[in-house]
Amino acid sequence: MTTPTHTNARRHERVSAVLPIRLSGQTGYTRDISIGGCFLQLEAAAMTDCDVCFELDMGMTHGAMTMRCCGQVVRREQEGCLTGIAVKIKEMQLLVK
Repeated sequence: MTTPTHTNARRHERVSAVLPIRLSGQTGYTRDISIGGCFLQLEAAAMTDCDVCFELDMGMTHGAMTMRCCGQVVRREQEGCLTGIAVKIKEMQLLVK
């Protein structure tokens, strides 16, 4: 019997979802998302701040409904020309236009 060497720190199950986001004037996409966190992909280099706020386009509403999320960057990855950041979400607010 083997013991896993990697412990998954996530408390919430993530689902694959590609949704447009806006973060500090940059645009990007989610790779996956859960109620407690998400992984974002941006073409520009990620900020050095540990806390970020971004707006998530909810998809089928054509911009009429967005979710404003704030959280802590817990990991950064370079994936070719994309910068990926894992964010632990601390606050969410639904914005309806």
